[in-house]
Amino acid sequence: MKKEIKESIDNIFWKTIWMIIVFAFLNFLFLYLFKNCTIVKDTLSNTVSFSSAAATIAAAIIAAHLFNDWKEQHNKQIFSNHAAAIAALLCNERRILDGVNFRLLASEQYSVIDFLKSINNVSNILDSNIPQYMLFIKLDKNNDLYEKILEYQQCLTSIAWAYHDNINDDPKNHRAKITRIRNLNEEIIEVLKSYIFIK
Repeated sequence: MKKEIKESIDNIFWKTIWMIIVFAFLNFLFLYLFKNCTIVKDTLSNTVSFSSAAATIAAAIIAAHLFNDWKEQHNKQIFSNHAAAIAALLCNERRILDGVNFRLLASEQYSVIDFLKSINNVSNILDSNIPQYMLFIKLDKNNDLYEKILEYQQCLTSIAWAYHDNINDDPKNHRAKITRIRNLNEEIIEVLKSYIFIK
């Protein structure tokens, strides 16, 4: 972005210098051909007027470029801050999911009640965070991110609802879903990194 601004300013600067040189050349040409001081004075006066007008227009163009680039940079910074906040929320959810996954892998018995408490904990955290996720998606209109978050929410909810149908279900039967939820969490964070680390 800064490189584009510098190139644009350089381009305008050299065009302005070129115009001044052309008008100066025309002034000396008139002086040489007509040898009349009045014509030269008028031509120099016109050259100064055109140079002033060119400098004013160049300054306006440069100001417009800088303003537009500032707005774009400001919007990217807002997205970056919001994405970082959402990534922090997702990392907190992933920490809980990692605990659930560890208990599923490490222990022989993981009580259904403990498992449901953990899943409901993540689900409740997700439900409280969903408005922030949706606001970010509405601002950016990223359908891929929306679908990932929706699938993430549905996977968590489906595990909790599975126990309403069968309370005796072994939590280890949901290991694949927990892994999928964690992978979705990671994929969402990776998408958010593209907003956090502005290029």
